[in-house]
Amino acid sequence: MDLTNGTTPFERKYTLFGVAIQVRTSQARVVEALGRFFGQFPGNESEPTATIKFDLCASESFGQAPSIPLSAKLVSSPKDTLRAFKTRNRLYFLLNGSWLTMSLPDLEITGALDCTTLSRYSDIHSLFLTILCVLLHYCGVHMLHAAGLEHAGKGYLLVGESQSGKSTAAISLVREGWHYLGDDLLFVQKVGSQVQALAVHNEFKVDEQVICRLIPEATNDLTFKLPECDKLILKMCRLFPGQVEVSCVPHFLLFPEIVPQATSELVTMQRSDAVKRIIVSSPLLFLDSRPAAKHLEVLAGLVRQVKSFRLLAGSDVIENHKCFEKILLSKCQ
Repeated sequence: MDLTNGTTPFERKYTLFGVAIQVRTSQARVVEALGRFFGQFPGNESEPTATIKFDLCASESFGQAPSIPLSAKLVSSPKDTLRAFKTRNRLYFLLNGSWLTMSLPDLEITGALDCTTLSRYSDIHSLFLTILCVLLHYCGVHMLHAAGLEHAGKGYLLVGESQSGKSTAAISLVREGWHYLGDDLLFVQKVGSQVQALAVHNEFKVDEQVICRLIPEATNDLTFKLPECDKLILKMCRLFPGQVEVSCVPHFLLFPEIVPQATSELVTMQRSDAVKRIIVSSPLLFLDSRPAAKHLEVLAGLVRQVKSFRLLAGSDVIENHKCFEKILLSKCQ
């Protein structure tokens, strides 16, 4: 489907995580919005192993969105404003008046963006991050709900859902000089014989009370809040310059749990338990059976190459950073 209406299109190319992304559109507003979105990710000079194609326009240039087949299954949460539907060979994404369809065999995306979506970067970010995660999933680069840290040449992944304490524990260690990839979302990919963790974005989403206690120097110009988010977003690259990492080789998996005790503990986990827990934090695993086997292989390889622990996170995570760090390093050897 050609959405350029016979006009000379803009064409942009990006390479992310070893995947080439081609964007074609006749609308300068679309180019600007996607340039800002893709520009936040670390570049990659390696030869791409797969190609993804976007063919987009502004909605007033196209008209009505295509109808969704009755056989399509809703695969997003019913509460989400971004709705996603799936048939065997196609995905449909709807947000405000915007729509995008994704052909799964050839990873081509066609769609139109309405003025509301184009005017809100938070909507562009939500829509295209979701689509990017799905596309990369089919290319062997898999989304994981985890914070990523690096210390003394070793990678640490704090794996868990929202409110598990990932961000608080990560900031506590960053304050002690640890390097970081992110606090909530990473990609994992098999490279040679190892599984690597790859940074998605470097800002942290943290409760305001935690910021006041852990980073009191984080003034208003170092934080901002998105309308739909109940947390503040920290500009980590300004708070902790020189501590950003774009990737790491994980050596330890930590599964945090907030507990009512003063001192944190690390409890060794069996590999089978770690696999079960990491599957829960891999929401795209069950989207489609076709990439599922390779995804499971990556997760199993990750668990095999690391030591896994339950992190019983006590109040020392906030109140005594050095004690918390000492406990982790005593076990993570």
